[in-house]
This record gives sequence, C-alpha cells and structure tokens, in this order.
Amino acid sequence: MRYKRNEPFRYIFETPIETVFKINEINGVKAETKTCSAKILNICPRGIKLLSDLGIPIIPSKVIKGFSYGIKFEENKKNEIKLLDELKFLFQKVHSY
Repeated sequence: MRYKRNEPFRYIFETPIETVFKINEINGVKAETKTCSAKILNICPRGIKLLSDLGIPIIPSKVIKGFSYGIKFEENKKNEIKLLDELKFLFQKVHSY
C-alpha cells in the first residue's frame, strides 16, 4: 500500500485532551447539534481526530465506547503556521529531559 504524507507531522496526545464542540455544518450543509464533549486524540495543522459519544449522521468509524471522527480545518495558511509552531513547542516541552 502506498502512503502519501501531506502533513508536516501529526501530534498524538499520550493522554487525550478533553474538549467540547458543536456542529454547525457537515460537508457544506447546515446542521446543528447540541454542545457535546469529546477527546482530542491527535492534531496536525490541517485537522484533528477526536473521539465522542455523538453519533453524527454520516459514515463515521465506530470504535469502542464512542465514535472517532477526522475533522478538517478550513484552509488558513496563517493559522496553519501558528498551529505548527505551537505543536513544535508542545513536542519539545513534552519530550525534553
């Protein structure tokens, strides 16, 4: 299987980060959900992967005790660069001895 990497890197959290989210749109179609809790599993400059109990009416990947979703950020080069700098800082902080 061929693997094409389009991201500088993806930071995987050892302990998932607790967060809340609300959906306003799915694939360009207006949608609205209640505010839901989730755990951020990993992040990169272009998106995140999170785990939530919210079953979104699309085809998610079902995992044990919740649903796993990949969420793509809207394209914004300035924010991508800022997030990349923050991820590099976090990586150095966590992995410095």
